[in-house]
Amino acid sequence: LVLAGQPHPGHAEKAAQPLSFNGDFAADLVIGVPYEAIGSNAEAGAAHILYGAAGDGLSASGSQLWYQGNNGLLDAAEASDKFGSAFAIGDFDGNGYADLAVGVPGEGVGSPEVERAGAVHVLYFSDRNPENEVWHQDSDGILDTAEPYDSFGAALAAGDFNGDGYTDLAVGTSQEDVGNPEVVNAGMVQVLYGSAAGLSADGNQMFYQGSFNLEDSAEANDHFGTPLAAADFDADGYADLAIGIRHEDIDAVVDVGAVQVLYGAANGINASRDQFWHQDVDGVVDTAEERDRFGSAMAVGDANNDGYADLAVGIPYEDVGSVTEAGAVQIFYGAETGLTAEGNWLLHQNSLGVADSCEEDDHFGYSLAGGDFDGNGASDLAVGVPGEDVGNPAVANAGAVHIFYSQTGGDNELMYQGHDGFGDTAEDQDAVGFSLAAGDFNDDGRADLAVGVPHEDREGVTPLVNAGVVHVLLGSSAGLTTTGSQLWHQDSPGVGGASEDYDYFGYELAAIPTTRLRVYLPLTMR
Repeated sequence: LVLAGQPHPGHAEKAAQPLSFNGDFAADLVIGVPYEAIGSNAEAGAAHILYGAAGDGLSASGSQLWYQGNNGLLDAAEASDKFGSAFAIGDFDGNGYADLAVGVPGEGVGSPEVERAGAVHVLYFSDRNPENEVWHQDSDGILDTAEPYDSFGAALAAGDFNGDGYTDLAVGTSQEDVGNPEVVNAGMVQVLYGSAAGLSADGNQMFYQGSFNLEDSAEANDHFGTPLAAADFDADGYADLAIGIRHEDIDAVVDVGAVQVLYGAANGINASRDQFWHQDVDGVVDTAEERDRFGSAMAVGDANNDGYADLAVGIPYEDVGSVTEAGAVQIFYGAETGLTAEGNWLLHQNSLGVADSCEEDDHFGYSLAGGDFDGNGASDLAVGVPGEDVGNPAVANAGAVHIFYSQTGGDNELMYQGHDGFGDTAEDQDAVGFSLAAGDFNDDGRADLAVGVPHEDREGVTPLVNAGVVHVLLGSSAGLTTTGSQLWHQDSPGVGGASEDYDYFGYELAAIPTTRLRVYLPLTMR
């Protein structure tokens, strides 16, 4: 994802280098298959890496299939681990190669085993085979302890929160019980800091609502910490952390949703400086309503090209007028003081000049990705609309992606399968746009877009139900184009594994944000 802001003079930085898993300038793509069966282990999970290349884009050459116990990866694949449920990418050890953190929220840890406590695998890339380590809440030096069904690793985000030139990792533990007496499934976030040796437990931090005087208090089933996003909203050279709380209740209104923002500093995340955003905050457009789930998705980027990162917040269950669960996206702009309500706006498919219109259960804003698709220097926004009915006659829940271009007078377009060169055909319940990721896969200076369709059925002698596919659309001076687009699945030549029923290939996506600036690395986390 295109990042915002410039390096801050006086903060530790590495020399400008390419950042990718293999050391070139082209972005690579990580595809999550958390419901993949490994042997007899249902829903053990896996992840594919497709490598980008200048001029050519993504290819299966050198592609890798990762799962626990394979290719030297620690631990063993077990039923319901869901390896590949979340990703974050950053240079945790500062060697100039991107590293990959993989969430395994269903992992059992310890002996006797703590069921579904959750874990995070970290793959350190270099010019040799990747090294690997596993983190969980019983790892030496980590605050708190592993407990059943905590789901450590349910969400991840990478950013340099202390400005030392090494990427740090935020880990969402969305079902953590916190406090005394315990508040069930309140949720928590832990932060591990990077170093020359990689991620370290030294100085790790733990945050939940009410801790360190954070605004609001922990409540049952808030699920604080899912999703997560990192960017420099105040352009001070330290990455800041946006924390989704999609089940937050506001003034007894259920599942309104909220986003808590914590700001980075030289000593790490500064808990004394936080913001609590929801639709009943003064100056925020619209009002908090039951089951809106504000904060279900987030994306970052500099939409107005002012040097401050901005935040897009998905509200996929927002009612628009009388249209239930049409969905919306709230845009907040960064400033010297951080995110501000000034100029915030609510975007939906009934907004003036927007292609298409709001329909029941569209779930506009279910996923988000930011990237400079047209190369004009400002971040554009891709919005997943997995419940969109498309075509005439309408194909129910086929799904679509809505693209909004910054600084082009409001240009936007709706893209879906079978339309204007977009590959494959629209089918019932495909849910195009369920996941999104942006990166410059062909190194032409413009972001490209990966679109997850995990509910896609693969055709064949015996059709495969919900096997899943991923589309890749290329950026151009005119924006995203279907020219040269790609369709990937587990039966694509050179891609490991095989398409199977209920794999949900593409359920989660992550792309390396191609940038020569080494201050921080924000990622889109659905």
